[in-house]
Amino acid sequence: MDSSVNILVSVREDCSESEVEEIARQLCSSGMSVVEVMPLVGVVSGRAERSAMKRLAGIPGVVGVEEDQVFTAY
Repeated sequence: MDSSVNILVSVREDCSESEVEEIARQLCSSGMSVVEVMPLVGVVSGRAERSAMKRLAGIPGVVGVEEDQVFTAY
């Protein structure tokens, strides 16, 4: 059974705000539940099945897909 994970998607540096929004729509259509779109830094955050990460990485304009890391201070 696959598990849903928090992920961060990086987009090309030269993407306009509208291009980042379009990439976010494509990510949604490809199985990602988009939580936040940050066009100024070129990142889209959300949740997806771990098995979907390779498919998401194939979307034009996407340069990286990684599992979000959670750090805890002790």
